[in-house]
Amino acid sequence: MNGDGLKSPNNKQPHDAVSEIAGVLGRPPEIVGEPLRDSVRVTRQWGHGALHDTLAGLNEHVVMTYYGVDRDITWRTDGKRNVSRTRIGSITLIPEGHDGRWDIGGSIEVSHVYIPDRGHRRCSRCRISDAFLICGRLPEGFGHDTP
Repeated sequence: MNGDGLKSPNNKQPHDAVSEIAGVLGRPPEIVGEPLRDSVRVTRQWGHGALHDTLAGLNEHVVMTYYGVDRDITWRTDGKRNVSRTRIGSITLIPEGHDGRWDIGGSIEVSHVYIPDRGHRRCSRCRISDAFLICGRLPEGFGHDTP
């Protein structure tokens, strides 16, 4: 169980989010600079190919947004099948401690935000459902390099 009493998959400790994602995708996402308040980390815009693999439960929440071509995306977890489509400005959440099978139907461009649980508690405008986070649109320029 984690600090909130949630069971980690298979009663195991959640895995380091960046390391686990790097292992599944074959390369690590590039973290921008130093961690922000509450140890929140942000990646640059980056891409990876289609994905058909299982991701272990992570030690923090991961919020993703997408750029470019829309793609079909499926996440199977806790006996549920969540199906959606990536779109520019849409947001997906991998909640801390939840494992699952991911199927992404082609190459995508993304940015990730890694949020330890204490940082998520400050996000009073956010609402978590079983698998997805809905906070509205991201600020313009999010995930892009600044000149």
